Amino acid sequence: MRLEIFKQNYEEALAYIDRMTRVPEMKDFVQWLLTVDCMAFHEVFPQGDFGAAGSAEGMANLLAVFYHAIVDDGEFTIITVNDKPRIVFCDKHNVHKLAFSDFEKGLGRTNGKVEALEIGLNDFPRLYTDWIEPQTKRRFLSDCRVHGIEAAKQWYPDYKEEWLK
Repeated sequence: MRLEIFKQNYEEALAYIDRMTRVPEMKDFVQWLLTVDCMAFHEVFPQGDFGAAGSAEGMANLLAVFYHAIVDDGEFTIITVNDKPRIVFCDKHNVHKLAFSDFEKGLGRTNGKVEALEIGLNDFPRLYTDWIEPQTKRRFLSDCRVHGIEAAKQWYPDYKEEWLK
């Protein structure tokens, strides 16, 4: 029965994800992927929609791509585009070709500083957090002014009290 196959696939995907949380070269990155807001996927991966990572099977597939890149061919590069962190699936010499999403290309937004970084996958969560936190603080404070502090606190459950000082 197909439902049994679906259940088996789901359980295998969960087991694979669990194994990836223990791979030293990517364990911090995996933990970040499992806890970060889904909007980060659209910001971080300009080459495609990783909305499929919203399911166990999709997340397992994404992690398999990274694992393969780490142990086999290394075909991913951590970059910044105008200081915004991203990950592209190519070597560091071809990042400019893939640094921008199709949406950005369609709008003609392909100018800017693209830099390939020499950091490991486990360093990416800190890089992203350092970039997104000031953006989130700015949005939070703007929403506080427009909608009130209590409303903004509900919309930004990870806000920091220090932002209100």
